[in-house]
Formats: sequence, structure tokens, C-alpha cells
Amino acid sequence: MPQVQTVGELAIASTEVDDAECALLTLEFLTQQTLGRPSQPLNMDEGGMVALLGTAARTGNGSLNNEAWNLLTSSLGPGRIPNPASYCARVHACASAGDFETAFNTVREMELAFGNLQGGNDPEILSPCSSLRPLVLAIARAGPGALDAVSKSLLLSND
Repeated sequence: MPQVQTVGELAIASTEVDDAECALLTLEFLTQQTLGRPSQPLNMDEGGMVALLGTAARTGNGSLNNEAWNLLTSSLGPGRIPNPASYCARVHACASAGDFETAFNTVREMELAFGNLQGGNDPEILSPCSSLRPLVLAIARAGPGALDAVSKSLLLSND
């Protein structure tokens, strides 16, 4: 059985060639390894997880997106939130897979975490012209039906 660190390195290496299947299999293996050891949670580098989310976005692989996000949030531990780059990568991966509902839920989480833009935070974090541009473009590519569905979903969730 391979060592956990070696498998983690394989997951990161798979991002260099956009091999979503390899990345997903390694993350699933890592998740299975940590389920048996709750006292020793897996610590993954957040930058590496952003790279995995980027691979999910480039390949439109929703399963890789979900697995990487779950592993990232569990690696951070309770009380800690992912950085803005992680949220943006998650939004991009959701949008690429056509999962607009999860993309907007992630934007909502991001807004709650980083919405106070006073005190030096980057105002581009929640900008549809920069960090959220992949989401805007994915909705535009999906056509008017997708825009209608997203609009209805947003209206219903605000009630």
C-alpha cells in the first residue's frame, strides 16, 4: 500500500497534465485513508488543493471538484475557512461543470466570509469582471435557459 504523502504528490502531479481521473482516484484513496484515522486528519496544502480545483475547472469534472473541496475543508479543520483563491477556484470548477447552484452557493459563502471589503480586503474578490468572470462566461455560454434557471434559483433562495 502506498504512503499517503506519495499519493498526495501523485494527485498534485496529475494537475500538471490535467488528468482529472488520476486526480480523482488519488483523492478518493486519500479520503478512504483518513476515514479510518479520525485522530490523524489528512493535511493537504491549500495551494495544491487549488491546483486540483483548477484541474476540475479545466476538465469540467464535478466529482473531482467536490472531492477536492471536501478534502480541503476537512484539512483546514474547524473554525478555519479557505482563502479567496480557493473559493474562486471552486466557483470556476462548479461553473465549468454546469453546476450553477453550487457555484452561487459558494459565492454566497465567499460573500459571508469576505464580504466586509473595508480594512484593506481586495474589492475584486466578488467582482463579476475579474474573480467571478468564469461563472459569468459559463452562464452566458449555457444560454438563456441557464440564466433563467439561475435567476429563479437565486430568487427562491432569498425568500
